[in-house]
Amino acid sequence: MKIKEIRLQEIKIPLKRKFVIASGSSEYSNNVLIKIITDEFIGYGEASPSLHVLGENTGTIQSIMPVLFEKIKDFDSNDIRGISRILKKIPNNYSAKAGIDLALYDLLGKELGSPLNKILGTSKVFMDTDITIGIMNDDEALILANEYISQGFRSLKIKVGTELKRDIERVKKIREAVGEKIELRIDANQGYNFHQARDFINSVKNLDIEFIEQPMPYFALENISELRKDSPIPIMLDESLKNIRDLYEIINKRAADLINIKLMKTSGITDAISIAELARSYDIGIMVGCMSETSLGISAGMHFALAIDADYIDLDSHFNLQFDIAKNPVKNIFGKNYIENKSGLGIDLKDEYK
Repeated sequence: MKIKEIRLQEIKIPLKRKFVIASGSSEYSNNVLIKIITDEFIGYGEASPSLHVLGENTGTIQSIMPVLFEKIKDFDSNDIRGISRILKKIPNNYSAKAGIDLALYDLLGKELGSPLNKILGTSKVFMDTDITIGIMNDDEALILANEYISQGFRSLKIKVGTELKRDIERVKKIREAVGEKIELRIDANQGYNFHQARDFINSVKNLDIEFIEQPMPYFALENISELRKDSPIPIMLDESLKNIRDLYEIINKRAADLINIKLMKTSGITDAISIAELARSYDIGIMVGCMSETSLGISAGMHFALAIDADYIDLDSHFNLQFDIAKNPVKNIFGKNYIENKSGLGIDLKDEYK
């Protein structure tokens, strides 16, 4: 099916609660809905930018999209790898490319009448996700932790990276409050230097922490590698990884036990599959994460995570939205995210977003 047109729609959804991490804060999910139109179907994708991590915002996405469309307008919509190769010639603009990639996979599923997970080679439909507790005072964090556990979540991801002593105390209090059966994961979002990261790890090493994510700046791979040598807690990298070249560097420097693959960083599913295959060949664990997507982007992450049999998922941004663009938001039952048995990404958009 020939690509006839791309339409864009900016989305700005207020969050239920302000989201604070080491690198900044947000009160809205501000994304771009991407609609790829052929003679028969419309494929929907989502671009969820991060100015701090990707150098993108909704303005840059809308500015670059005519350039990207000019490159792909003569392609068959099924030639997803060919389109991916062409778009690689345009640097950066990761989430803009991801939105196109996701829309193409949605189109493919609709044309074949199949959910994307089956096209990618799996019939699995659910997976346990963690849910994130942003940086906040101890009392608020404890209330939120207990609220999430009461909803059925069994894994909590705790944001740190601002004030070392307070971070340590907050993690200790949460562990004491939730008990030993709840998994705790830590994400510093590049907030520490080497000495702070080492002190944090040594201070919480007896709290049964699954891993610590991006303890130091994305470019500090040699220091992260040095930290990893003696760390009793596995090290996961997120902001350090955008493409397969980054992963080769991470491997060469022995800087990670695990990686966090986010479709918005990898320009979509196509390149994410290659990254996952390389990681598996080096016994590097995989988490599939998210930026600030609605259920559309979260569903894409779910299909991908199920297809590669990810070790962990952190697909939870839609839980903090005051409303969703989907009539059928991604459901969570007792801590498990589920995809629906519908073609493509499986999301039915509300009329105002079609």
